Amino acid sequence: MKLFGEILSISIQKEGKWNPNAGEVSFEGNKIYLQTNCASWIKIEWATKFSPFARVLGDAWERSYGDLFWKPIAEPAFHPWYFSVVEGDTTRCFGVKTGCNAFCSWTLTTNCITLLMDVRCGCVDTQFAGRKLMLAELVSLQKQGGVYETIHEFCKKMCDNPVLPQEPFYGGDDWYDNYGNNSFEKIVSHVKKLAECAKGLKNRPYQTVDAGWQTCHNWYLNDEYIGGPFTGCNSKFKDMKAMSEAIREYDVKPGIWFRPLETVEYVPDEAILRRVKNVKYLDPTHPFTIEKADEDLRRLREWGYELIKHDFASVDIFGHYGPFMTQSVAPKGEWAFFDRSKTSAEINKEYYLRTAESVDGALINACNTFSHLSAGIFPVFRIGDDTSGYDHKRTVEMGVNTLAFRGMQHGAFYAVDPDCIAFTSKLEWEQIEQWWSLLKSAGTSLIVSIEDRCYNTRVRDAVTEAFQNASVQREVAKPIDWFDTLTPKKWETFEGEKTITWKY
Repeated sequence: MKLFGEILSISIQKEGKWNPNAGEVSFEGNKIYLQTNCASWIKIEWATKFSPFARVLGDAWERSYGDLFWKPIAEPAFHPWYFSVVEGDTTRCFGVKTGCNAFCSWTLTTNCITLLMDVRCGCVDTQFAGRKLMLAELVSLQKQGGVYETIHEFCKKMCDNPVLPQEPFYGGDDWYDNYGNNSFEKIVSHVKKLAECAKGLKNRPYQTVDAGWQTCHNWYLNDEYIGGPFTGCNSKFKDMKAMSEAIREYDVKPGIWFRPLETVEYVPDEAILRRVKNVKYLDPTHPFTIEKADEDLRRLREWGYELIKHDFASVDIFGHYGPFMTQSVAPKGEWAFFDRSKTSAEINKEYYLRTAESVDGALINACNTFSHLSAGIFPVFRIGDDTSGYDHKRTVEMGVNTLAFRGMQHGAFYAVDPDCIAFTSKLEWEQIEQWWSLLKSAGTSLIVSIEDRCYNTRVRDAVTEAFQNASVQREVAKPIDWFDTLTPKKWETFEGEKTITWKY
């Protein structure tokens, strides 16, 4: 812990009051332990010197939202999980290892680093009952030279045992050409295009049947509803096992979208974490939810799906997305999980572990889960918010930004998914070509959405080239001008250096 410096203070909050540490927080090497009856927050401060001209890059709680960039150290900010500081030609990285049992975030000044650890159960004190819990393990790295390479090395240091796909992950997802208005026939049409573009490739693509297949997809309150139940499908699909078999007939691997914690079906009151009118959000610690999720996942596997796109977990649990999360991930209130003995981080991590066990070997692409708690559990992770099938500005803001500032997590935490290249008639070809030009040489996972009426020789050739690149392991693209912009234009890729002037 030499980089962290001397500990200035350790304090603990319980029952709404902050107190100096009285032995409840302890260190064993770089590991931080807590042993107490109840607690909500832990704060640790170190005396650490930084240049007033240093630049800082942090991470995001779950996905990023076009908001990552190198900030001046004087700019007030908090950084979930880890952060990197560049001073001259030296990069210093600080964080906690993945799989921690607290929501950990950092603030810093030129003289001090502060770690704030959320050990609550929802919004209230966790009832530890004297249990000793390893909250987090500190990790740091200092190197001179390539900044991107140093942060990638640090990501590897944070995650001891990443779970990765056996082969590079690529394929198709119908969301950006259908936006939920999909069907058995539309999926088959999409699969045919994938099969044509992946002809001759040993590593076969996946086709994800995105939201729109489930029974209540077209059920409305004020907005479109896309939750459960997931016991069957609607009349547009009729038979989801037949759907997976139809996909497999084209030598494409079938995948399916799944949102396990939102439903309109009957569930016991005590299994409900919160309600919005008739929509229920399930408590992942309640035995009913655990059994239901296991049954649903087993059903998806019995239907023949080899990929599960696991979506909406963090927003369904906490009720808001990453941009609205402060150092307190949970919104204000007095609510708690059914199991009061565990921290929110423990609960989310254990929920992910159960999910990974229940899919019985299927690949999981996690979207809207907490990144540091997903690493080492889920093999593919959607690192940014949605790109778009009609708004190129959104694709640049979300897709380019997340690839630039989280691409170094690829192969260290999981295989990163920067989200889709959409080939649709609502986008100009020049716009499609920009995102395609970068993503086809990104060296990460690659997913496409192809609208039927947009599919022509030019699109076929573009997707074929992208699939040929994505089907084998490549070097990850590195942003060159990332200190100057949120959406870098200059990139170093395995195809050579590229300059892309983003046009909306």
